[in-house]
Amino acid sequence: MTIIEDGSVGILDTSPAPIGDYFLDFGALSGGNRLRVADNPNLRLKTTGWGMEAFIRLRYTNKHFFLFSKGLAGNLNDAWYFGLLSSGSSVNIAFAGKNNTTAFYQAYAPTADTTNFHHLSINSDGDDVTVYVDGVAVGTFPEPDIFQGAGDLFIGGWNYTTSNVAGAYADGITFKHDGPIRTGNFTI
Repeated sequence: MTIIEDGSVGILDTSPAPIGDYFLDFGALSGGNRLRVADNPNLRLKTTGWGMEAFIRLRYTNKHFFLFSKGLAGNLNDAWYFGLLSSGSSVNIAFAGKNNTTAFYQAYAPTADTTNFHHLSINSDGDDVTVYVDGVAVGTFPEPDIFQGAGDLFIGGWNYTTSNVAGAYADGITFKHDGPIRTGNFTI
């Protein structure tokens, strides 16, 4: 599989990174800076479980940041996403499995923090999905219907649009389509 850069994703070493010496910069306010992996059946989330996570440092608190999304570019319904969505005064963790139907939407506790990295993780065991912030479970919900069709995997961006989407900093990005990465609280 090949990772393709859409826009201008940078690699920075200007401040401490959570892992190693470098981290990704998904760009400024334009929101068009993301990584993309062409459609591949091995990137479709399995009904037996899956997981994705990364260290995230927001650039803005009044724009959306999509950590992962998968679907056809410009298609709102045939897609899924996991990200941090702004509601104006706060930032919320969100996951939509199919047809832009939000299965999980909860306040992101470090809302106003644009200085520090925080670890964000979402994992399914095939029955339930659990979301973790900094190693602590913050919510569990039943596994929703998840889009299984063709479409690219976007990292650091939304497949639908780049409007009202802003970049963030990310490190330790992990995507696993066939089983959870985490199954309980963990230390970072």
